[in-house]
Amino acid sequence: AVPGVSDAAWRATLQRALDLEPAHLSVYGLTAEEGTLLHADAAGGRIALPTDDDQLARLDAAETLLTAAGFERYEISNYARPGFACRHHLACWRGADYLGLGPAAASHAGLQRWTNRPDLDAWLAALDAGQTPPRETETLTPARERLDRMVFGLRMAEGIADALAADRRAELEALEADGLVRHRAGRWTLTPRGRALADYVAVALL
Repeated sequence: AVPGVSDAAWRATLQRALDLEPAHLSVYGLTAEEGTLLHADAAGGRIALPTDDDQLARLDAAETLLTAAGFERYEISNYARPGFACRHHLACWRGADYLGLGPAAASHAGLQRWTNRPDLDAWLAALDAGQTPPRETETLTPARERLDRMVFGLRMAEGIADALAADRRAELEALEADGLVRHRAGRWTLTPRGRALADYVAVALL
């Protein structure tokens, strides 16, 4: 979704990446975050961001090219050759504990989640003083932790088991009727349309 990049340039970029023979590739859409120059320029009409349809077409092109080259789309934004899925990514999406170090880093342990503030000076000052760097902390309920595991788990190609989805069965069946998720062999997974509308699916479940 970089402004000004043509379809041909995008395909050439993907091919150049493949020429490097990586075992793993991440393909994320660019987000114009509020407070950035990109967001201000787009809001002021100085640059034109690609439309949602343009972005979906680019993501579809990536899936076609990468899967043809032997990559598996094991998560919405991540591709890997067999056996090379990122273990850290998988741990996060499956609800495991993880530790993030540095400004703006996120961590999760049990029912605790915290994110360090994105302030390098405050981070360094706290360390020099022998203190915990400033951070935002959240204590999850068991129900919310389970729901988060379900929503993140749906991002993966493996989907989620019936046992994890039990609390949202009615919502999932409604999404299935809309063609956004499917239920097979005791597991719920996103359809190709559901992957394109994953944020909508998440909101519907939350």
